[in-house]
Formats: sequence, structure tokens, C-alpha cells
Amino acid sequence: MIYIDTNLTHCTLGNGKIAAIYPQVRIGLDVGDNVDMQKLKDFNERLQSFIDKGLNECLIDNNPQKRKEL
Repeated sequence: MIYIDTNLTHCTLGNGKIAAIYPQVRIGLDVGDNVDMQKLKDFNERLQSFIDKGLNECLIDNNPQKRKEL
């Protein structure tokens, strides 16, 4: 069995809004499992990148006018 643990650390602005989220993905597995470790490592990196990009795109607005409001 594969276990996935995701911790989300964030930075806040002075006004209390979340500025950025930094995910940390940890993957564990049972000792007897026959898993390709390189594929598991690649999956871990891609999952962390996907979570990072997806969450931070929701926070960071590409509209310069809205950025001034932050």
C-alpha cells in the first residue's frame, strides 16, 4: 500500500491574505511492496509541482490592477 501525506505551508501578507502556498508531499509504502522507486520519485515530484502550481494560480491574479490591491 502507498501512503501519501501532504503538508501545506503558507505565507501571509500584512493584511492577513495568503500570499503563497508551499506544498510538501511525502510518499511512503509498505516494506513488502514491489514498487519502482524511480517512478514513485517522479510521481512525487510531479504531484508536488501540480499542487504548487494549482493552488498558487488561485492566489496570484495576473491582473495588474488587482495586484495593486494586495
